[in-house]
Amino acid sequence: MVIRLAPLAPPCFADRLSWLEYLCDAQISANGNTRGPLDLRQGEARFNYDLDFCDDCTVKFAWQMQQQGKCHPKHLAELKRAVDWRD
Repeated sequence: MVIRLAPLAPPCFADRLSWLEYLCDAQISANGNTRGPLDLRQGEARFNYDLDFCDDCTVKFAWQMQQQGKCHPKHLAELKRAVDWRD
């Protein structure tokens, strides 16, 4: 279900597959917690656009991504605005 609901990957991920792997691992780690990639609180599962994928980032990697213009911590919030705008 995580794979089906996953939005576009942030630019700091090498590709869609690495993003999906991260999300699946994060959902398993969340173990039902509402801070995981899926919001399961309201009947039908939805993607949790409040997920802070930067929590697991290292300082070194963040610096590298900043140098390449690929560090976008607000990526999911921007996608959520686009989704909300369409609805």
